[in-house]
Amino acid sequence: MWMMMLEMLAAAGIALWLQQKFFQIYSRRGLSAEVYFDEEELNAGEKSTISIIVTNRKNIPLSAVSLAFRVDKTIRCLEEENSAVSDYTYRYDVFSIGGYEKVRRVAPILCQKRGYYEIQDLELSTSDLFYRKQFHKECHSDSVLYVYPAAVPAELSEKAARKIYGEVTARRFLVEDPYEFRGLREYQPYDEMRYINWKASARCTELMVMQKGSMSDQKVVILLNAASDDGDNRILVEKGISIAYALAEHLIREGIQTGLISNGRDRLDGKTIYLEAGAARSHVEAIGRCLARLTETSDQTSFASCIKERILSEENQDTVYVVISEVRNRNAVADFPKLAEVCEGSQMILVKRIDDKTEDLEQLSENIMMWEVPYA
Repeated sequence: MWMMMLEMLAAAGIALWLQQKFFQIYSRRGLSAEVYFDEEELNAGEKSTISIIVTNRKNIPLSAVSLAFRVDKTIRCLEEENSAVSDYTYRYDVFSIGGYEKVRRVAPILCQKRGYYEIQDLELSTSDLFYRKQFHKECHSDSVLYVYPAAVPAELSEKAARKIYGEVTARRFLVEDPYEFRGLREYQPYDEMRYINWKASARCTELMVMQKGSMSDQKVVILLNAASDDGDNRILVEKGISIAYALAEHLIREGIQTGLISNGRDRLDGKTIYLEAGAARSHVEAIGRCLARLTETSDQTSFASCIKERILSEENQDTVYVVISEVRNRNAVADFPKLAEVCEGSQMILVKRIDDKTEDLEQLSENIMMWEVPYA
């Protein structure tokens, strides 16, 4: 009897070992996972989804397949039962999948902050019949998500854009080509009545003007200060990034070539941001992606060097600079009057709190605008 029991135990042990080996070899074969952001571009504060797909390309059913991955913690999973947040946002799903079957789930997310996001540490796990041993398979996702800067109040960005557009238009009048027109746009208070296209205005039920061509390429270059520390001025720098994006959208919509230069660095290659001026619709996307990838710098003096380079640049002809900086970085402000003198019509936007003292700065130049950020 004891021999029979020993034989049965030995047979059970061998069967357990064999099924473990079987699932170790075959459970991961033909098993794959796809995880991707359903949208490639969003604005900060918007919601979207992540698609999670597991495919079993064999005739062996699997009762428990787990899939895990992580994203940046500013990407919030709205289904809290399958996620956890610490240094990252972690997502964990369990599937029961039959032979030659594909299972898809959708995870809603909230994009809380500007940035460039990837899906990391994607891993599938299976087990043997008795869940005693797990077998892992690393997977990869190429999906990325660009989250553009948060929106700013439309009336403020439009006011700043109108002032900049007025400066560019004033310079264009000096070099306009009277025989070339490049399209239509909405009438603005500074437009001359003789340029109103009455037929187009009747069709659109609002005044439309003909945009005159120019004998020189007028352009706007945004100089963005991304120097910050871990204090309150990081919020002001982030607001400056949002202002830069809003202005670029407005100016390009008006057909003005717009470029971007910043002392912030691109998180992909570590280089400072430099984007040539352009006016195509795709250029708004290019600027948005640059700003999404932009990482702040701790070098508080780097932006002053950036302005000095622009003062000495040979590319200043037909260029209006828009300098955006948080108000507490006085190094960034000191050289602006010289830049405005060299490049007539250049503007500066200083981002400030309500209790920041700025009277001395406002006296430096009539082309300095204050943008107040309320406390949350």
